[in-house]
Amino acid sequence: GFSCRRQAALDAGLQPEGGVVPLVAGEDGWFGERLQARGFRKVFDRSLVATHVAPAQWRSFWAQRVGRGQGTAQMWRQREHNSLVVLVLRTVTQTLINAAGILLLLPAARRAWLLSRLSPCRNQDLLPFFVAGNVEALANLAGIWHGCIEAVRAGDD
Repeated sequence: GFSCRRQAALDAGLQPEGGVVPLVAGEDGWFGERLQARGFRKVFDRSLVATHVAPAQWRSFWAQRVGRGQGTAQMWRQREHNSLVVLVLRTVTQTLINAAGILLLLPAARRAWLLSRLSPCRNQDLLPFFVAGNVEALANLAGIWHGCIEAVRAGDD
């Protein structure tokens, strides 16, 4: 999270809410960049921690990660001003990258191993991290497709 003076927020155009569709993720980073672009100073205070909780239930975890993916597609379209063609190409490219990462097993296994080194349960967490990482990748991809389809339906290109 962050804080800023009221006038700074007004000068930056307030939090971006999205164009045709409301943003579901990424607006805080975008807002921070808009503040900096208008000459405001950005300071990080690492003593302030914003906790992001991963839901314990698979259904909730899936929904959260789909939302992040949807926000990715929205950022590509609205923040980076990608045309619909570029958005679809990026979505297809991301699909191929994610599919390769899942099918090759090694990237997901490496990620699970690295995360398990940070866990007090170490090797017992290898399989859960492997599964959760792949579920996260699939949910994120489903969200990117959702955001891409949402943009195509909204049109305006």
